[in-house]
Amino acid sequence: MKNTVLRTALIITLFVILVGAASAQPAPKAEERVTLELGVRRELRSTILKSSRWLLISLPRGYETGKERYPVVFTLDGRSNFEHTTAAARFLALTGVIPPVIVVGIESPDRGLDYTPPSTSDRPPPGITGKTGGAPQFLEFIEKEVVPLIEKDYRVQPFRALIGHSLGGLFATYAYYAKPELFKGVVALDPSVFWNQGQIARDFSAYLSKEKPESGRRYFLGRTATPREIWTEDSKVIVAAVERMQKANALFTFLESPSARAERLGESHETMVYPASYLGLKFLFSDFSFRSVNANLVDPNIARNLTLADIRAYYDDLSKKYGYRIPIPEDVLSRHGTNMAFTQQPDKAIEALQLNCETYPRSINARTTLGQVAMRLGRKELARQAYEAAYKLALETASPAAADIKAILDGLGKEK
Repeated sequence: MKNTVLRTALIITLFVILVGAASAQPAPKAEERVTLELGVRRELRSTILKSSRWLLISLPRGYETGKERYPVVFTLDGRSNFEHTTAAARFLALTGVIPPVIVVGIESPDRGLDYTPPSTSDRPPPGITGKTGGAPQFLEFIEKEVVPLIEKDYRVQPFRALIGHSLGGLFATYAYYAKPELFKGVVALDPSVFWNQGQIARDFSAYLSKEKPESGRRYFLGRTATPREIWTEDSKVIVAAVERMQKANALFTFLESPSARAERLGESHETMVYPASYLGLKFLFSDFSFRSVNANLVDPNIARNLTLADIRAYYDDLSKKYGYRIPIPEDVLSRHGTNMAFTQQPDKAIEALQLNCETYPRSINARTTLGQVAMRLGRKELARQAYEAAYKLALETASPAAADIKAILDGLGKEK
């Protein structure tokens, strides 16, 4: 099988308005044009589908200058869902809630064909015309052509997730049990489980009855809110299956967003995909941040009993669930180190912060945090070494922090 790939740049051009305070200083430019690259668009000529399909690909910040490998989040209806999914993923990674990820939007010219499994019903639902039942072939296309292309051309981890809305949510739910090894997590948003008189919901429920909760797989079901007393049978079946897994401590959840019919600021079937994609991403990686699952890291007043060994054990276990080694995140080590200093455990503080510098050798923040804590603990030589390393990195990367770090180093020199 040979894929022909064409690339075109996907560019977002933003106009940033700069407002200057009234002063005697020269007025700043009223407008400055800034060009930000969102990703690339690539054509994939599929032998399975016998047609060309387009992929939208966004790489995380720092990809070009690093060597790290990343989980991959695939989103269906790429043309409409790629931009907001990429924005959500970048924001959540920036705040340490999820790991940095590669986002791949898969475009589909015929949703009714690509996203629907074969049907035994001779009554297709309203709004779906033309050919249907192509989900098995589309899933094979993703498995045998899309995933291999991404794995060949980009640095990826074995953790893959799929996001789909409406008919895309139907397909994502189908993919969860039809190819269980393909996706570690699925986000299904207002899935059209009415298809084929609800057979997908029944098949999904039957599959979950055999899946072990400790498998580490995860499923997020998002829906616009409707009273349960008017739910259709297929809705009752799929929600009951998800809630059953949730009670068994699996990473499954069901979330309803306020309905636009009931509340002025509620969401419709069409608009819920935007906020629900953000929440779905948070859920897919809800166990990634030690901070979000362990209050000991958040509140320094109860942090004294938390050890670095506890944190290591957590990420060792998480690595098994994700299928690849996950280092302790930088913000977790920084928070733990500063907590240890706050609770008068200086040796444990320095141990955590030095590990942070070793784990993230290109991080300026890791070194300035070590420097700050070392100064607070009276270890001026260690502080000087940390700030010198931070300053060197700042110069290498043309960081605007270089001047502030230099000022701190000058101050340390005067204290000799």
